[in-house]
Amino acid sequence: MQYIPKGPDIPEEVELALGNDDLVLFCGAGISAQNNLPLFEELVEQVCKNLHIDINKQPLLKEAWDKKNYDSIL
Repeated sequence: MQYIPKGPDIPEEVELALGNDDLVLFCGAGISAQNNLPLFEELVEQVCKNLHIDINKQPLLKEAWDKKNYDSIL
């Protein structure tokens, strides 16, 4: 489905996920920075802090952090 003329074609699976409150969008840093939101590294830090996860005490998470594989931590 296209919501605007010449806009992107939105797959049916995306529309269904949105309707079921099952849709998560991950956007690049440009969107975050323009809206005073944390960049990905800061976001992962905040998520871990809010979940009381100490990255330094978990070897696999620490390794991922050191390699800047932030998505692996999530």
